[in-house]
Amino acid sequence: MKRFLKLIPLVGVSLLLLLACGKEKYDYGNGENGNGNGSSVTEGKLSTVKMGVNSDTSKLPDLLRPDIEKFILKITNDQNGNIEGTWKKADIPPSITLRTGKYYIEAYSPEQLVAAAWNAPYFYGKTTFDIKDSETTTVDKLVCSRQNMMVSVTCSDTFLMQVKDYRVVVSNGTGILEFQKGETRTGFFTVAPLLVSVTGVRDDGVSFSYPTVISKVSATDHHKIRVAMAMTGSLIPSITIDVTTNDKDVDISIPGDDDVIIDPNPDPDPDPTPDPDPEPAKPAIEGDGFDISQPINLKWQQEKAININVKAENEGITLLKVTVISEGLEPLLPIAGLASVMDLTNPGTMKQALQNIGLIGNEPIKGKSSYAFSIGAFTPLLPVGTHEFKVDVKDGAGATATATLVINVTK
Repeated sequence: MKRFLKLIPLVGVSLLLLLACGKEKYDYGNGENGNGNGSSVTEGKLSTVKMGVNSDTSKLPDLLRPDIEKFILKITNDQNGNIEGTWKKADIPPSITLRTGKYYIEAYSPEQLVAAAWNAPYFYGKTTFDIKDSETTTVDKLVCSRQNMMVSVTCSDTFLMQVKDYRVVVSNGTGILEFQKGETRTGFFTVAPLLVSVTGVRDDGVSFSYPTVISKVSATDHHKIRVAMAMTGSLIPSITIDVTTNDKDVDISIPGDDDVIIDPNPDPDPDPTPDPDPEPAKPAIEGDGFDISQPINLKWQQEKAININVKAENEGITLLKVTVISEGLEPLLPIAGLASVMDLTNPGTMKQALQNIGLIGNEPIKGKSSYAFSIGAFTPLLPVGTHEFKVDVKDGAGATATATLVINVTK
C-alpha cells in the first residue's frame, strides 16, 4: 500500500508533462514542418482564378486541336524539387496555400511524348512565381508551345498515275512511321533530323527507292512532304522555309520512265594509261582534305561534306566496300534501302538508293583507277556517340587496302 501511494506523484508529474508538450506543439526541426531552428513557418497563397493556359493551335486541323481543360498542371518547389501538387486544368483549386519561396508551374498535354506517333501533338509550357508571407500571388497566363514536329505526305496526280504502289517511311532515329498509299494521318516526331525514304513500283514494274535527309529541324516545324514524278532529271529534294508560319515544304521528284540518273562522280579519264613504273602502285584510300586515320569531331545534327578518294592504279578497282559500324545509324539504313555493308562495285538491289545518297553514279566502278564518293549525307543522322565507316578496296592484281574513318558526335 505504501509503495502504491509513492507511485501516485510520479504518474501525476508524467501526465502534466504530456499535457504541456501537447499544448506547446514543439517543432523539432525535422525539415518537414519547420525551418530547423524552431521558428514558425510562413505561408502565402497562389490564386489560379485568372490563370489562363494558352497554346498556339492555329496550325493544327480541328481534329488535332487539344482540349486545354485536360492539360496537366504541376507545381514544383524550385528550391528543393518537391512536387506540391498535380491537377487537371479543369480541376485545379482556385486558391492554393504554399510556404514562402520560389516555385514553377508546368502545363503539358496529358498524353506522353513519344519519339513518333500518329495525330499526337504534344504541348508544354512553364513559368515561375514567388510566394511571399501572407500575400496572394497571381499567375495570369501560362503559354504552351508544341514540342514535336508535324509531318504530312501528299502525292501529285502524275505520280499516282505512274506508280502501282508506294510508301513513304519517315524516321528521326528513335521512332518510325510508314505513310502507305492513301494515308491521310499526320505524323508527329520528337526533334531530330529526319530520314525520308520513298519506295514503290512504277507501272512498268520497275522498283524505285529514293532516300533524302531533312537536317534543319526544330520544334513546331511542319514538314510537308510532296512527292511528284519528274519529267526529266534525277531525285531533287529541296526544302523551302516560310519563316512566318514555320512550315517547311519538302519536294521529292521521282525520275520518270525515260529519265537517266546523272553520275555525281564522273571519271574524267575512263581509260587511264597504266603506270609505267615497274613496281605497281598499291591501292590507296585517302580523305579529301583531311587525314582519314584521324577522328573527325562533329556536333549533333551537323552537316559536313566528307569526301573519300580511292585509287587502284594497278588493273583498276575490282572491289569497293563501305561498312557502317554504328548503333545509331545502322537501324536507319534499311529505311533508306541500304545495309550496314554496302558493296559499291556490286550494288544489286541497293543500286538506286546508293545512287540517290551519292555513293555511286550511273557508270560501273569496276575497272576504274580512281573513284571519289561522299558520306556527308549520313552526318546529320548520326546520334551522339562514336561511329565508324570502314572502307575496303581491292585492285585487279589482288592487292588490298583498308581504312576506317571514325566520327565522334557530341551535343
